[in-house]
Formats: sequence, structure tokens, C-alpha cells
Amino acid sequence: MPFKARPKSEVEEQLKAIPNSYFIGWSEEYRSMATRASLLCTVHGVTREATASDLLRKAGCKECGYATMSRKRGIPVEEVIRGIESHPGIRFLRFDGSYVNVVLSKATVSCVCGKENTATVSSLLKGSKCAECASSNRSDKQRTPQAQREEQIAKMGVQFLEWVDGGYKNWESPVRVSCTAGHSWETSVNRLMRGCRCPECAKTGFDPGKAASLYFLMSGCGRWAKVGISNTLQSRLSKLKRATPFATHLVHHITSSNGHHIRQLEVEAHKLFESAGFTGFDGATEWLKVTDELLQWVMDKSKEASSL
Repeated sequence: MPFKARPKSEVEEQLKAIPNSYFIGWSEEYRSMATRASLLCTVHGVTREATASDLLRKAGCKECGYATMSRKRGIPVEEVIRGIESHPGIRFLRFDGSYVNVVLSKATVSCVCGKENTATVSSLLKGSKCAECASSNRSDKQRTPQAQREEQIAKMGVQFLEWVDGGYKNWESPVRVSCTAGHSWETSVNRLMRGCRCPECAKTGFDPGKAASLYFLMSGCGRWAKVGISNTLQSRLSKLKRATPFATHLVHHITSSNGHHIRQLEVEAHKLFESAGFTGFDGATEWLKVTDELLQWVMDKSKEASSL
């Protein structure tokens, strides 16, 4: 019987269900569980890229793993030293202070290149190398083909111009792109996937002299709502989808040629209703706690706009 890949929708649902994680998207066209995808850890703000199989098997980022390990009993010193020196070319030199456990304690080793490397015992047990060796290894590893990276960039709402400083190596490679307004800047695929966009457009922000939209987003759990404004609604929604660390959907929006009126509506909403208290991601301060009064306010403003 020929092998049948699991449905893409089924795998996505499982990835979205991973605790404390937000599914960013596929790094390439989905074929099987070996297809690479990206998740954002909503606890530590770390983005990790791996196959769907690995992401489902190892839930949580490295920091989450360290936190779990820190709750476990410490490994005996003799076993730690044997574990560190089990990696070819690595020689244990000393602990940095007193040994407590593999998470909190640091140690210094002689790396394969002969240089000293100080890191947490946990990292050294996993075969951590010095910065020079790690950089060399990364430069030899091209996880995603260049053509696919350029396709990803094109889908992010920016135009790819060129790779900088020696061309493409990995998702940290510098790249020059441009926005729809014609501004060009240098960034990395990693930053683009995190929602970072044109710095020139970011400086100008909202222009009340232009047509604008008031949008109303709801969180997947239904407890939080975001009331915001934008001159370019679809572009703003696309950016928020990548930057917000939980699932959201657009409930309603009001568009008007009077940008000043749209701004007044946003100010009114944030004066009347309680903030959710979020911080740390794009648009975090615009999230409010959902109440019947807030929902009624949205309906009333929508009726007023439709009657104009």
C-alpha cells in the first residue's frame, strides 16, 4: 500500500494546539510530516523552525526545556564531566563557581579548535561549541533552498531585491527588500518572519489626512478584543497575524475617508473600556477585555457608519 501523507489541515491543527506556542506558517510547500514549519513560543518569544514531526515531538522552545530540566534533580558531577567529554575533541576544564545542576551551573571546556568555551552545563552536554566553530557550522548549513526563501519573502508583502554580504546562507542572512511605498532597507528573513517591516513606514505611522479603517479583532478564546486603526487595513492585518502570539480573527471594520473621525473612534474605545494589559508584541497595548458593553459599542458605531 503506498504511503499516504497526513492531511495538511490535520497537522496544522495539531501544531496550533501545542501549549504556549503560536503557529507562524510553513517554511515550504507542505508534503508530509517532514515539511518544515515555524512556531513562536509565547512564553519566551523565541521562534523555532523544524519539521512538523520534530515540532510535535519536542513541544516548547529550548528555554522551556531548560525550565523543565531545572525542576529535575541535578546530575552528579562525575556523570556531568563524562557527558561533556563524550563529545569528540571536547575536554572539561573547570566549573564556573560551584556546581548546582545542569541548568544553573556553567563550565569551561577546551573546544575542538583549541579555544576555551564557557557555557551552561546543559548546553555543553548537548555538544555546544565555541562561537567560532558554531558560526562555521551554520555557514555550511543551508536548511531551506535559496529559491524557496525568496518565495517566502515575496509572500510577506515585500519585494526581494538582493542578498547582502556574500549571499544567502540561512535565515539569519542579511537581505535587502523594499515595501509598496518604494522604501528599501536591509534586514533578515528571521526578522521578516517575526513581523518586522519597513522602518520608514513605521516612522510615519497613522495619517489622519488619509482614508482609514477602524478594525475590531477577537482572540480565539473570545476573552480579548483589539480596537485599532490603519490607513492600509489588509497590510496591517497581515502584519498583526504574524506578530500576535495567539490566534485572532477579524470581526468587523469601519472604513471612512475621514481619518480624523476614525482616530476619534479609537480614542473613545480605549477611554471607555478596560485594557487587557498585554505588552511585548506589536499592537499589544490596543487589546481590551471583552464585555457586553464593548460588543454593543461596536454594533452601535457600525450602524452609525452605515447610515452616513
